[in-house]
Amino acid sequence: MRSRRGPGHLQTHARSRFGQRLERRLLRYIQDRGLFPTAQRVLLAVSGGPDSTALLLVLAHLAASDALKLDLCLAHFDHGLRPWAEREAEKAFLAGLAAKLGLPLIVGQGDVRRHARQHRVEPTRAHPRRDHGPVLRRQIVPLVLECAFQ
Repeated sequence: MRSRRGPGHLQTHARSRFGQRLERRLLRYIQDRGLFPTAQRVLLAVSGGPDSTALLLVLAHLAASDALKLDLCLAHFDHGLRPWAEREAEKAFLAGLAAKLGLPLIVGQGDVRRHARQHRVEPTRAHPRRDHGPVLRRQIVPLVLECAFQ
């Protein structure tokens, strides 16, 4: 599968030597482990922070250069833990970046503090003996399905 963006949206490789080395190392890591053996749609969770943004940019470059056969779809989940203005700025940043890259962005949100109170856990630390899978599935699965059927 090809991404919906045209070839002019991204350079086929990073500008800096560091960026090029990072792309080569990530590509080798993916290939050595057979992470994406065939062309496929990949849902990439992005927070808007430097780590997920860097991973997004490297994967987008690799997909644009045909080094990887990926159709990227971005997902962002607003946990509601930070001030409203920061969360909105983060969403706006990600929406702009997704548009620039020609990639779909799906945004979800939830009230993690309320969930933590209901289940008697701290919002920053999940209890190791408690299964939060059903709650996560109710929140994440709709994002995955929306991406899959776009």
